[in-house]
Amino acid sequence: MHGRRTYLWMLVLPFTLFSCTEVEQESSSRYAISWFYPNNDYQHWVRTQDSSAQFIELYAQAYEDLDSVLSTCDGLILTGGSDIAPDRFGAADSLAVCGKPNLRRDSVELKALEYVKRTGIPTLGVCRGMQMINVSFGGDLILDIPSAIGSHQHMQEGSDAHHVVYATSAERTPFAVDSAETNSNHHQAIAAIGSGLQPVAWTSDSIVEAIHHTETVAFPFLWGVQWHPERMAPDAPMSKDILASFIKATRK
Repeated sequence: MHGRRTYLWMLVLPFTLFSCTEVEQESSSRYAISWFYPNNDYQHWVRTQDSSAQFIELYAQAYEDLDSVLSTCDGLILTGGSDIAPDRFGAADSLAVCGKPNLRRDSVELKALEYVKRTGIPTLGVCRGMQMINVSFGGDLILDIPSAIGSHQHMQEGSDAHHVVYATSAERTPFAVDSAETNSNHHQAIAAIGSGLQPVAWTSDSIVEAIHHTETVAFPFLWGVQWHPERMAPDAPMSKDILASFIKATRK
């Protein structure tokens, strides 16, 4: 009789463990990332504050499935990358200063931002991602900073450049400081600001470095930063604070 009880206990136990595992997986936050990079910088960065985070790449999804995929996610990250096609914001590359665009990626991210406008899903744009937010809301871009304004502080060969970013009052931004050094790797920037968006940080040459949407009820978290927080030290104010605010918004 004792042997039979032992056998029944061993039979039930694996099913109990399986059930607990399923509950843990269902409680994990799920983030859509517009474009995965081979080194998974964005995933590693998010997991410094959300160790159980799960990710899905939007670029790998069928275009017609994007809305249904996003509906399963708690937040969206629009990552850095190639130049946005100039005709997306009514410009012509007359000086041939733009890199070759990825037209499908442009389409995927713009469709994702239409979903953001309808649902208010917490969204963070990084570098190109911030520029795409601006374009989606009707803004446009400086096609090439060096040829347009003569500034060379935003990009250098072989590695990130570094400069100081000056933000509005820390009480009005997710950043704990009003100024700090950040990394930089871009030759384009925001020009005209999109509808409803507000710049809140700049560099010394007046390039916009951070934006957010002012309608905080419709868009509880819609922020963009021009620097690369995923490549900064995890405890850097311009990295950890924006991530903490984004993750907090995805859990509301």
